[in-house]
Amino acid sequence: MTLGRTVFKPLNQIISTHITNRHHYSSLPSHNLETVNKLISIFTHQHQHQHQHPPSELNSFGSKLTTGIVETVLKSFKNWETALKFFNWASNQDGYRHNCFTYNAMASILSGVRQNAAMKTLCVDLVNSRCYVSAGALGFLVRCLGGLGMVTEANELFDQVKKLGCVPNDYSYNSLLEAVSKSGEVELMAVRMNEMRGNGWKPDKYTLTSVLQCYCRARMFEKALDVFEQMDGCGWVDEYVFAILIVSLTKAGEVDKAIRLINKMDGFKICLNEKTFYVLIHGFVKGGKVDYGLNMLKKMQSLGFVPGISLFAVLIEGFCKNKEFKKAFELYSQMNGIGVHPDVSIFKILVSYLSDEKEMVLLLKEAIDHVNKKSMTTLFNTALNRLVKDGSTDKAHHLLQAVMKDDAGDDTFKIQNLVSLDASSFGIVIDSLCQKGNHSQSCNACTFKTVGLRKHWIKPSTVKLKSVVDLRETQNCNSPPKLNKMAATASASSSVLHRLHDDTSSLLSSRGTNHRSSSLSLLYSRKISSTSPLIQFSPKGLANPLFVAPAEKKKSPFQTEAVRQLTGFLTKAEGFRFAIVVARFNEIVTRPLLEGALDTFKKYSVREEDIDVVWVPGSFEIGLVAQTLGKSGKYHAILCIGAVVRGDTTHYDAVANTAASGVHSAALNSGVPCIFGVLTCEDMDQALNRAGGKAGNKGSEAALTAIEMASLFEHHLKD
Repeated sequence: MTLGRTVFKPLNQIISTHITNRHHYSSLPSHNLETVNKLISIFTHQHQHQHQHPPSELNSFGSKLTTGIVETVLKSFKNWETALKFFNWASNQDGYRHNCFTYNAMASILSGVRQNAAMKTLCVDLVNSRCYVSAGALGFLVRCLGGLGMVTEANELFDQVKKLGCVPNDYSYNSLLEAVSKSGEVELMAVRMNEMRGNGWKPDKYTLTSVLQCYCRARMFEKALDVFEQMDGCGWVDEYVFAILIVSLTKAGEVDKAIRLINKMDGFKICLNEKTFYVLIHGFVKGGKVDYGLNMLKKMQSLGFVPGISLFAVLIEGFCKNKEFKKAFELYSQMNGIGVHPDVSIFKILVSYLSDEKEMVLLLKEAIDHVNKKSMTTLFNTALNRLVKDGSTDKAHHLLQAVMKDDAGDDTFKIQNLVSLDASSFGIVIDSLCQKGNHSQSCNACTFKTVGLRKHWIKPSTVKLKSVVDLRETQNCNSPPKLNKMAATASASSSVLHRLHDDTSSLLSSRGTNHRSSSLSLLYSRKISSTSPLIQFSPKGLANPLFVAPAEKKKSPFQTEAVRQLTGFLTKAEGFRFAIVVARFNEIVTRPLLEGALDTFKKYSVREEDIDVVWVPGSFEIGLVAQTLGKSGKYHAILCIGAVVRGDTTHYDAVANTAASGVHSAALNSGVPCIFGVLTCEDMDQALNRAGGKAGNKGSEAALTAIEMASLFEHHLKD
């Protein structure tokens, strides 16, 4: 069946070719070509200036219309609304009638941008026009409807066009069966197949492919496997058929069946594509079959594919969750061996599952060659959190001291110059030390994040622990027992704080920053006015020993004159350069997002020549391009725009996770803010609502984030 083999390729390829194919352009007579160019110019200009009325000269073109001219003009428009406006205008011209090919041209445009309502109206108009529809044109229209999930409309159109005199052929029936397969309606599939046989058409490869997909959608896998065996017997199993079955099995949790099938893959002499490997590996790990996920990774590598970091991350995390740490670290070592450099996400996974502080330190020493200073701080805090959660607060305290000064004894812990601490580093340890006391229930509201280290100096808060500790000395013997317990806990907390403060003061002195250490000592030695209350009581009468009332002005208990507030500005965008990486897939969503971002940049005085727009095939490819642009040093921020809409397979999870981790890794590895503007939606309506619909334009919001982050880095965080 030559026609079937030619036509039955992925529908998006048919639509793309149908829209962009211009070979017929040169075959038009010169006077018709002039008409085509003029009509394109008029309607394009009218779309750009929608408030203007159609020019009077347009009336003179009605009598010149032919179906060839209309089809050529339709395929030349870049905007679907312009194409539809022209199509409707042509419908109303005296002496002109659309044929099935002009309807096909319009249907391909609407299907490509997923305009279901307009597509439904077009089909009604086709039936009402009673124009002749060939069997091939019917098949194409039905496939367009099936691609939009409009299965009911596809069946209705098929029957109505048959009544108008169209005689369907095998391609027409295969197109209808393909549409039905997307709904998983097995009974309807059987009815249409019997009808096909009754009209003399035998089922072929494309017929059985649709049947297989229908059974998979209905989760009738035993019957799906029977169809697969039948196709294998006829030599019809190819990469597409194989992928349908194994991806469906994986998504349904039938991982064992998928694995048995994959083990036979070499016998079918087929090769899966890269995205199918990604979907399967994610599915196997999710189903607890991490070893099989690793086997798929090796198979992927043997075929010449280079796995991305996201695949290693999901496998390493899977092994860690199963407490197979040896395999996790072997995979980590393999990454380095094949030139895939681990990013902060890999190190965070490994650190968060380790329980030995020496192993943590060794991993941190390795990470220093792969991540920047900020990421090192994040990794160190992850290690502290892990130790604290395991109940090893003393180990966490020891690790913190090892960073502050090199007196840890063991050379393994000499990491003083490898990590920069922040306030969270101290807060994690101090909170845990406080909670180890016997009075944690009475002090469960206490938050003891009073010290932070910013590069070379500490910013203490104004929680005046000394006065709180003195509470015991000033209270009489009739003080409530709970109050005494709180004071005792505060005393213990103060001891921890001063111990850390002494360590930090020594560190600062060794770096020639005694003046800062002196400032800290002054802050800690401040006295509370004798007229001010020592402790603020809650409405229930229970005191909080850490929230002490200020002496004069009312301030937050965590604010001091030493605290600096750093933030980016939206009013200082002049001179910034931005790159926008946009996914072409789901362009009906991503283009409005891009337009929203460009409008926002213009509103905040970013010049057009300071913006570069880079188009990539899909959201899957955004991360690599964003990282390359970030490392070029040409841009202050990278804005990443895409749209991932959930379908019927786990492909959504793989692409969404890869896009998110890719953008995150790009920012960490390049040191340039990479803004995540990729929509991850359940359906197309959600996506459109966020691309200029009732939920606003997320592209515009992402542009604002890009400006603020660029300003923050340029004015405050620049080395």
